[in-house]
Amino acid sequence: MESTQAIEKLFKETFGNVYLFYRDTTLDPSLIAKYKPSQIIMERGFTDMASFANGLSDNCRYTIVSASAKSLPQFNPELHAIGAAILPAGSYFKVLDVYTIGTQTQITLLQFPKYGLNFLKVNQFNAEKKMKSQLRIQFEQKLKEPILKEGASTDWKKRTSAPLGMSDDGVFFLN
Repeated sequence: MESTQAIEKLFKETFGNVYLFYRDTTLDPSLIAKYKPSQIIMERGFTDMASFANGLSDNCRYTIVSASAKSLPQFNPELHAIGAAILPAGSYFKVLDVYTIGTQTQITLLQFPKYGLNFLKVNQFNAEKKMKSQLRIQFEQKLKEPILKEGASTDWKKRTSAPLGMSDDGVFFLN
């Protein structure tokens, strides 16, 4: 059983000062179908993402909720137009939602510190439910907006083409 102080610390580090980030990619529908709400995944590599997003440029958008992303424009000014950010290799996520409209899917991921793994595997914060409904509404609105050309550049697409938390063959890194 987790102590109240430990749970409060996890909540603060997971939800305190959170920002939304986006990562559009083209994924085979069979890979999208592998993501399930409440599932815990771990990304082995660095997670490139953008803080700005309009219309969806591919069939899948990862919407990532994170309080610990690092801004990339300070290291590469060319990435300023999309608000590029990164999470370190070995980042953990909880799948909050998989929401499909037509042929376009939003996979909402909550990034959390590793020490929260056992707690978040079996528990849910009320904030997760609230976030899920708000992000569905936002996704519906963003689908109507034009695509940001900077987010659709060849270089950025190459950086964000891999599925998160699994190999290109659909094998999750965390079992």
